[in-house]
Amino acid sequence: VHPSVGRFLPGAFFRKGRGTVIITGTLVCIRAIEYADLPFLRRLMNDASIEAQTIDTHFPVSEKAQRAWYEQLDEQKGLRCIIENREHQCPVGYLSITDIAHRNQNAVVAIQMDTASHCRTAGDMDEVFSLMTAFCFNELNLQRLQAEVLADNLLSIKNLLKHGFEREGILRRKCYKHGKWNDIEIYSLLRN
Repeated sequence: VHPSVGRFLPGAFFRKGRGTVIITGTLVCIRAIEYADLPFLRRLMNDASIEAQTIDTHFPVSEKAQRAWYEQLDEQKGLRCIIENREHQCPVGYLSITDIAHRNQNAVVAIQMDTASHCRTAGDMDEVFSLMTAFCFNELNLQRLQAEVLADNLLSIKNLLKHGFEREGILRRKCYKHGKWNDIEIYSLLRN
């Protein structure tokens, strides 16, 4: 078992408020998406360098489309959260835990970090992984987390492997993007 799996960080705590989950660590806070976060999320979604590394093609996102997405956010299954730098109290990323299957105790996770943010700090990605896995395994009582990445997204693959995820396989030619068919790699992390 990877050392960060299911382990609470010193000072980390989990709190529920207004129906959404708040997770606080030393460097980052994973919190509910608020209306004021929409410009940050829209910029993240419209960033061509980030979009190039995601499976779905989802830009450009207009202000109107972003508001409509936000208005139906509570009706979506899963959790979608802002990753915020605690010291500067500014958003640095987005975390989703979706396709939560309580009976089968698994979910799909995804992290998008704003690589251009001046609020990013050394170790924040490591803490996000630790907080996310501890929350999923200890609070949601999940046994398996799954991540799907483009086969050429080497940075995401490196982070998944660093945090104990194992490669399970390839979905060949699953995603048409940038004028070509791309493979998607499946990674998973088991509780024990």
